[in-house]
Amino acid sequence: MHTYVMQLRRLIGAATSATGERVDPKDVLRRDGGGYLLDAGPGRFDVAEYDRLAAEGHKAAQANDCLAAHARITAALNMWRGPAFADVQTGPRLSAEVTRLEESRKMLLERRIEIDLRLGWHHQVLGELAGLTTEHPSHEGLQALYIIALYRCGQRTRALAQCDQLRARMADEFGLDPLPAMAALRQAILVNDPALEDDTVWPLFVRRGRELQAKHVGVLP
Repeated sequence: MHTYVMQLRRLIGAATSATGERVDPKDVLRRDGGGYLLDAGPGRFDVAEYDRLAAEGHKAAQANDCLAAHARITAALNMWRGPAFADVQTGPRLSAEVTRLEESRKMLLERRIEIDLRLGWHHQVLGELAGLTTEHPSHEGLQALYIIALYRCGQRTRALAQCDQLRARMADEFGLDPLPAMAALRQAILVNDPALEDDTVWPLFVRRGRELQAKHVGVLP
């Protein structure tokens, strides 16, 4: 145990020296009762820093500060270097944390692309969305953002084809129809609805889809 602690402290010292910090490794990995405690301090755990940046990005998006939201969310996503805990043997508790982080990453990526569309950067995200929708063919949120980006880039026929492919895939693989918002989105493309240029275009069609569904079943949205 003492050998492992000594090696870890050496690695901690090298890592902090590389960043110009003056930190005593014995204060970071210190004795605590009958064992040792890792006390890295604020801003040094990547998971905590990722969660902080993600929360700030969501807050900025809710305040309609798109540039700040894009900066914070991009900074959070840039902290990823591969799968969560890729080199760690995981048990039940850590597996749950892996699932949380991976789902958070996917959701945050979708939010960042939505922000980019609100900023009018549809040309910049089109290629990224093409790859993501190929990787996640049944993820309706990403598919919707791709369809919107295609439409805004003047590719209306491809946008409609993407709608139809998603509907066929959902029916064949799951026996389901797409979300009502997708039907509202497809109809808007057919008539060149000006709402497709709205800053909050996908949330707008989510609301429209709920309204259409409510009318169909005869209940309030």
